[in-house]
Amino acid sequence: MGVAPPSELLRARSDAGVYIGQMARDPNTDPPDWWDWDLAFIPHVESRMEERRFSEVDLRAMLADAVEISPAKRPGRYLVSTRFRGQAWTVVLEPDPDDPLVFVVTAYPNERS
Repeated sequence: MGVAPPSELLRARSDAGVYIGQMARDPNTDPPDWWDWDLAFIPHVESRMEERRFSEVDLRAMLADAVEISPAKRPGRYLVSTRFRGQAWTVVLEPDPDDPLVFVVTAYPNERS
């Protein structure tokens, strides 16, 4: 059984392509071209999932509820702003255009949200 890309969980979307500049984007109206790619989970996020008590299903729901995508300080990574359990969270993603896959690096609750 295949893993559904985050876009299948999103509401109406556009087919916007290349990420332009350092501005944040709304994943519901202006998603990056890699938003449709399959997700892959690195070992780091798998340990954080257990530690922070969230599942792959929870993470996919967080991506479906994303309100903003912005570039991270580390080149090639993106920060997804979302909510989970009534609190603001950040999910760190790293798209791999050679595969194409989106690696989930980590997810964490924001302080005082």
